[in-house]
Amino acid sequence: MQLLIGKKSISLTAIGVSLILMALIVLEVINRGSYLDEVLGVLSLLYVLYYAIANNKHLSKTDILFIVALFLSIAWGVISNLISGISRTWFSIGVDAVVETKVLACFFWMKTIVTPKVRDDIIRIWTPIAKLFLVVAFACGVLTLFFDTGMYNGMRFGIRSYTFIYHHAHQFTMAAISSLLLILVHDEKKMNTLVNLWIAITMTVLVLTTKGPALVFVAVGIFLMLYFKKHRKLSGIAVAVVCVLILAMGIYQIQNYLLEPNTPRNVFTVYSLKTANRYFPFGSGFATFGSDQASRDYSPLYYEYGFNTMWGMGTKNGWFLSDNFWQGSLAQFGWLGLCIYIVPYMLVFAYISRSDYLRKTKSLLLAHVIQLYVHGFGSATLSSLTGVLGFLVLGMIVGGGRTTKSSKEGMLHGEVEEKLS
Repeated sequence: MQLLIGKKSISLTAIGVSLILMALIVLEVINRGSYLDEVLGVLSLLYVLYYAIANNKHLSKTDILFIVALFLSIAWGVISNLISGISRTWFSIGVDAVVETKVLACFFWMKTIVTPKVRDDIIRIWTPIAKLFLVVAFACGVLTLFFDTGMYNGMRFGIRSYTFIYHHAHQFTMAAISSLLLILVHDEKKMNTLVNLWIAITMTVLVLTTKGPALVFVAVGIFLMLYFKKHRKLSGIAVAVVCVLILAMGIYQIQNYLLEPNTPRNVFTVYSLKTANRYFPFGSGFATFGSDQASRDYSPLYYEYGFNTMWGMGTKNGWFLSDNFWQGSLAQFGWLGLCIYIVPYMLVFAYISRSDYLRKTKSLLLAHVIQLYVHGFGSATLSSLTGVLGFLVLGMIVGGGRTTKSSKEGMLHGEVEEKLS
């Protein structure tokens, strides 16, 4: 259905998606707790199940693998609860199952309901907002370098860690990258100078955050844009370069958070390995380690491991109990379960590779996913409202792009069009 606004029609789906995005953005800015992301997670999981049943004869192999791995992960987690025997309520298990899979379900939901027409409608609505957002963010970022604007949350490398109007850098990082991607989809076939300007503005404000994931996006994004200028697919050497860039950009966090003894992230990393080995091969189950419900309904494992005596990890001051994602996934799903759980996350790369976007857009889409996954070692972004917002935008962009027969053809098609633009 279409709604006529002025001389142009906008699909009701585009309006609905835009309202959801606006609600999530407002909640991010005010930094208030909400169950909207959980509600979207439940609805998305139900939709994925319905979609699989209704289209069982027309699903692509990638879609089948994505859906099977998603629901098998949930089943595996519940079985892990039953086998581990750790005392958890079925409510906590159910909520945690949704929380730990909601970004994947939201991505698939958006990918399948957004057509190129709907995508174009959404882009038409949001591109002016995204451009204004980045321009103002850039101006305030430059001011923050020289004046105390209050738009930061600490110092790093001798400069203020810029967060703009957000409380946390990861929220701003998600908003800035999502804005850039929307602009690129809208403008990618226009003059390269204009496209490069928006990329430069975004990367500048991301560098000003001084945070590892944002720096990973900048470094990997630049490398991929240059690499795909002469190559159609990633080689082993290119993957190695990406890994080196990740380590180089995240060295501060690796040294000060993951490797520094007795820091919350170090503790979670060490005990995730111990938990996965202890409950091999199934893991400890939902709501037992590293997840939101393990924090809210304080896990018996935390008492056993002495987390309740550690600063910031107790029952009443558990500020750092959500400073991880992959560690909790390893502990709760176990070694074998984690292999199943990461399959849908890896398939997101396949969906991006098969879309027909041009080189720069596709490179920055890949860089965005990489920084999200890297961020999962130090925060719960992939199970938060921020993650839902990011994956909804990713799903919308991937779903709205025409799918090529192969990733090779897609990259070659993008190269030819970009040379002509």
